[in-house]
Amino acid sequence: GRNPHYACITDPSPVNCNLAARFNHVGMVFNHPGVSTRAFNGVCPALTLECGLPGEPDGIRHALRFVDELLNLDELPDDMPDRERLHLVESHLAVQIPDAVDYAFDPDADTDLRFEPDFEDRNFTLFDPHEPFAHTRLARPLQVVDAEGRDLTDEYLRVEDGAVFLNHIMMPAMITRDRMVIRQDCLCHLMQDYLAHQE
Repeated sequence: GRNPHYACITDPSPVNCNLAARFNHVGMVFNHPGVSTRAFNGVCPALTLECGLPGEPDGIRHALRFVDELLNLDELPDDMPDRERLHLVESHLAVQIPDAVDYAFDPDADTDLRFEPDFEDRNFTLFDPHEPFAHTRLARPLQVVDAEGRDLTDEYLRVEDGAVFLNHIMMPAMITRDRMVIRQDCLCHLMQDYLAHQE
C-alpha cells in the first residue's frame, strides 16, 4: 500500500535507532518470525527499509541516498535518539478479512464490509476509538491476530450499529487495496506507540 518511507528494526538498540532516525523520523519495531533483520540481533546493526510501492523512483532514490550516507560515515552514534528525531511505533497485530467476507472500498456497496475509498491514505494516521474504521452488516467481519497467530479480535475491535471501531487509539500501516495481498497476508497492520506499550 501507499506508506511513507520508514525503517523497521527488530532490536531497538541505540545504534539501530540511530540508523532508523537517519532514514525517517518514524520507525517501526517489529518481531515477526522469519524476518531476516532479526537474524542480525546482537551481531551487527540492521534494519529493513520500507520505500513505498515496488519500483517507485522516489523510494529507490531514498534508499540509495541512505546507503551512500552510511558509506561516508566515520562511525555510527551509540546514543539513543530523542523522540523529535525518532518516534518509534510497534507492529504486532495484523488485521485480516476472512475469506467468506465480501468487501469493497465503497461506502455504498452492497457488501458485508465497506471501507471509505481513501482508506489506503490512512496509513500512519491515528484512528480514534470513536471514529469508524469500516462499516458492516456482520457481527465479526474482521480478525485481528498477533505475530504468533493468536486471535485478539475482541480485545481490539468492536461493532456498534453497523460500524467497526478500534478499542484503542492505534495507527494502521501497510494498508492495501490489493485483493491478492489481502487474501495472502492481511488488510493492514495496527501499530501502537512503542514506549507507551512498554510501560
